[in-house]
Amino acid sequence: MGSYAQNEKVLTAGGVQVQIPECDNILSNLTSGVWLSRQPIFPSKASADEYKRRVDHARRKLNIEREEFWVMRGFPRNSMSSKFQCGYYRYQRQTPSSLKVGQWCDRRGDRPCCSNMWWGRCTPPSDRTCKCRNCVDSRTFDYAALLEWTPRDCRCVYHRYNSDEACDIIEGSPYNDIYYVGDSFTRDMYLALLMTLTDLSIIGAWRKNMTQEEMTLCSNSAFTNWKTCS
Repeated sequence: MGSYAQNEKVLTAGGVQVQIPECDNILSNLTSGVWLSRQPIFPSKASADEYKRRVDHARRKLNIEREEFWVMRGFPRNSMSSKFQCGYYRYQRQTPSSLKVGQWCDRRGDRPCCSNMWWGRCTPPSDRTCKCRNCVDSRTFDYAALLEWTPRDCRCVYHRYNSDEACDIIEGSPYNDIYYVGDSFTRDMYLALLMTLTDLSIIGAWRKNMTQEEMTLCSNSAFTNWKTCS
């Protein structure tokens, strides 16, 4: 990772000037980081067990939604359970006319590690095949919804705004309009803003006058993958 220039702003508190580091390039820094498991603090073992049950339930629900989405898009349902070949270029198809995707090692099997992310083979766990630069350890796979994004630069830790906070920022802005111009990544940011402002997950980003068929299609976490949902 390259180094980032550090800007600072000066605050005065009690007659003393304090220099506060600022995030220099927000987009660059926020997109350089790692997904980490959430580690909440629990007052008792019972509450910790309940939290684990809720996470397991959410993971099962996401598994079902993912498989349904893959079937609708023509992706192979077993692309995450290979026992031999793996990698982005180890293409697999559901049918000759369907989309092609890479395949990855079965995280629950005895060969969960891919020796090379492009053209690899599934191998038993070892530092050589699980922790090398281009290796992929399928046991670390999980859904972003169950993880916490942590920027590598500690100055760039983001704040999760609620609806009231986000509205206050926009209303206090000197700008009258907000425009989003870009690709599907930009569209996802636009949808995220709508859900934040409405304080409604998924349906907060729905368009007006959507048909019942569109509502059904756009009712789970895969809705950002369909153009008709935005």
